[in-house]
Amino acid sequence: MELVVAVVAGLGGLLVGGVLNALADDLPAPARVRLPHYPDGSPRPLKAWLGLTAFVLGKREGPSADPADPADEASPSPLRPDRLSWRHPLLELATGLAFAGLTLAFAGEPALWAWYVYVAILLLITVIDIEHRLILFAIILPSCVFAVVVAAIVPADGRTFGEYLLGGVVGFLLFFAMFLGGVAFSTLTRNEEIAFGFGDVSLACYRLLRDPADLRARVDALQPVIQAPPDGPLYLGGYVLGADVVPRGGMVRLHTWWQRGAMVMPEVRASVRLYADDGHFYVQHDQPPAGPSFGQENWAVGEPVLGRYALIVPLDMPLGEAEVRLVLYDMRGTFAPVEMVVDRLTIGG
Repeated sequence: MELVVAVVAGLGGLLVGGVLNALADDLPAPARVRLPHYPDGSPRPLKAWLGLTAFVLGKREGPSADPADPADEASPSPLRPDRLSWRHPLLELATGLAFAGLTLAFAGEPALWAWYVYVAILLLITVIDIEHRLILFAIILPSCVFAVVVAAIVPADGRTFGEYLLGGVVGFLLFFAMFLGGVAFSTLTRNEEIAFGFGDVSLACYRLLRDPADLRARVDALQPVIQAPPDGPLYLGGYVLGADVVPRGGMVRLHTWWQRGAMVMPEVRASVRLYADDGHFYVQHDQPPAGPSFGQENWAVGEPVLGRYALIVPLDMPLGEAEVRLVLYDMRGTFAPVEMVVDRLTIGG
């Protein structure tokens, strides 16, 4: 009988995983949560609402895909704007297996229903954090309320409701202290990026320190710079963070902003390079535009995406004016590399 219950719980976990996928697709973007859809925004048919059924029934791709297009079929990459990522079936399988495992391991636990919810919440937080580097208050705050309610109605044996509250307060204060330490470090180093975000405090992203303007307003002020090739990722611009003067051996931190193009091109790389005022090249860092862990297939259509870069100033670099350049290229050589100046700074003593 326990095995049957575990199977039922696992099937329920698959359905919950489908809901988590829908939330992970829409919550990070400033838009309402919609019914399951493809990355390009086109709705998914009912039989493809689950990632598993979409993959099994051949509904991984949206209606904008043209199966008669030989270039589309010949593409060596499985990542296209209208194609579901492997995250969809994997998250559903992980949720189903977790629910089934909890049922078998803790069959007599009176708060097992709450544990299902906790697992679902943690999976959702993990997926969004990996894909977007965000821990959302829209998830954390209701989760905290839910945890307090559970602690009040089904406390564990030997623990009082007050002990749960005390544990939550102590945990929050410890993480808040680490957050303040990150703020102090960022202030002392004149770095605009906080080492330990407040989203992490909520779970126990980013904040501008020099510029009081809202981050979104600053991003919206950036104008499209280039798109290479014409249907690839769109570069919106970038800037050096923090101090205008960086010493030898110091770190130059750079933010670049991108938007999704009509075609996902996983072989595109952004090469950030540091040049002295005389045009001599000193150091570079190459990576996918928004980083190796956040591919273009995960970018929300029409929304700006952040790419972070860091360069260590060589000890032999001359003092004075310098500039950071960006070279956009494709590892397969499908288009000619494009070079542009991102920002300027001063190399100090």
